[in-house]
Amino acid sequence: MQQTFNVTIEWDAEAAIWYVEDSDVPGLVAEAATVEAMRDKLSVLVPELVSLNRHKLDYVPGADLPVRIQAKRLEHFRSGHG
Repeated sequence: MQQTFNVTIEWDAEAAIWYVEDSDVPGLVAEAATVEAMRDKLSVLVPELVSLNRHKLDYVPGADLPVRIQAKRLEHFRSGHG
């Protein structure tokens, strides 16, 4: 069965970018201004890195690569009372 690759991206408010915080894909490092831009980058980087690391991964050449992207962003909301 084909492995599902997990990629966690996180928002850095100070730098105003999304970055790869954790990943099952060896060597994956990326940052982007939006979640959509990150998805576009991952659609290129993940297949390239999986192919380069095929000896370490459950990888079927030419098959679709399932990728679960989880986005984390800490927000602060002020209470209306108190």
